[in-house]
Amino acid sequence: MNFKKILSTLMAAVIACGAGVFSVRTPIIPAITADAADEEEFIEGTYGDLTYKKYSDHVEIYDCDESATSVDIPAEIEGLPVTEIHGGAFIYCDSMTKITIPESVISIGENTFGSCSSISSIEVTENNEYYSSIDGVLFSKNKTEVIQYPCGNENTTYEIPDSVTSIGDYAFFGCSNLAEITIPDSVTSIGFDAFGGCTSLTDITIPDGVTEIGVRAFEGCKSLTSIEIPDSVTSIGGWTFCGCTSLTSIEIPDSVTEIGDLAFWECSSLTDITISESVTEISYGAFRDCTSLTSITIPNSVTSLGGWVFSGCTSLTSITIGNSVTKIGEFAFGGCTTLTDITILNPYVGFYLTITGREDEVIENMVVKGYENSTAQAYAEEQGFTFVSLGEIPESLQIIYGDIDGDKKISAVDASLVLAEYAELSSNGWGYFTEAQTRAADINEDGMTDARDASLILGYYAYLSGGGSDDGILRWVSEGMN
Repeated sequence: MNFKKILSTLMAAVIACGAGVFSVRTPIIPAITADAADEEEFIEGTYGDLTYKKYSDHVEIYDCDESATSVDIPAEIEGLPVTEIHGGAFIYCDSMTKITIPESVISIGENTFGSCSSISSIEVTENNEYYSSIDGVLFSKNKTEVIQYPCGNENTTYEIPDSVTSIGDYAFFGCSNLAEITIPDSVTSIGFDAFGGCTSLTDITIPDGVTEIGVRAFEGCKSLTSIEIPDSVTSIGGWTFCGCTSLTSIEIPDSVTEIGDLAFWECSSLTDITISESVTEISYGAFRDCTSLTSITIPNSVTSLGGWVFSGCTSLTSITIGNSVTKIGEFAFGGCTTLTDITILNPYVGFYLTITGREDEVIENMVVKGYENSTAQAYAEEQGFTFVSLGEIPESLQIIYGDIDGDKKISAVDASLVLAEYAELSSNGWGYFTEAQTRAADINEDGMTDARDASLILGYYAYLSGGGSDDGILRWVSEGMN
């Protein structure tokens, strides 16, 4: 088969493949039946301090008078069983000190007792098949989940029973008296806002079995000075340690791959943080307003730095960004008024707008270090910063023109990716390629990613498949593609 036939055959295959890459799929929307759409009729009523909804076969509690001091939920109202307590039903009942849950209740909603700052005891009748209580603390029936610790309990320490495997959402939320909590080795998950607002908490150890720490889990624990994250944890959720203003140091273990949005926002005493080589993503605002942080090294494993990630770190003087970071988000270092030294080791890193601040922010004496002819050099010159060269781009970091998927060879897959990117650019005005991929795709060096580049990649692939010498696609193009 001659060259043109090879090329035309490959182009047809790639176009078919590419169509699959960027075709628009119609979402499947489930039909809504009349029965599903129409809510069952109910009658509202009151029972003492409680407000309820009465259905044909059961009653649900959904509100309570905020001045109530003690509530004994009945098992029945108007001859119907009380089966459910809605989430937030007792929120802001600041005067309530005790509540009793009857055997008829089978469902208690999320954050039901939120902000009940005076409640010291949550009791469950013994015959309830779904819930139980120990010393006024609410648990699941089999005591594998701690659901709610009463915020008004005056004890300063608490030891979670060994039967517990999960700490529920909001379980200790707002428990400002607790200074020390012991978590048993049996626990594997910590829920959303589980310890949020525990303002007196100074000491807590997360056991090795924990794999999941929920969003906002320790938000606002302003007395917490240190915490050890075990190797079993794979991600640190958004806002996890936000507002932990006494936290001075933290070590991210090798198991963690992602640091979530605003995970350490306003940890104003944090001076030292070690990020392991396993972390691949540091999300939006993760270390925003960590005003005591002076320097940090982003390991080579990290591929993305979110917007505002270190903004407001007013003591930060230097940062080294590893060679795998492909994009630095907007205002990543905005307001870092003492930052004078940025070392960027990826020669093709992409910059979103400006990383150092808005136009009205003056950054003096800034030095950007990077390789010759890198995007770091271009950015420094564009912003008027001093650029210090680290020398020529190492061979291990140099791009291979035509190699879009980074497998060190040129194939029809690379051409397909270029076509898909071209389609995105044509329809949306933006694409998904990293700066390195964009450079590797621009075979004819016209500053564009288009079908012509895909055709040249396919042509070179056909040339190689026919026994041609692999001297590089740019040389092949310059020599007339022979």
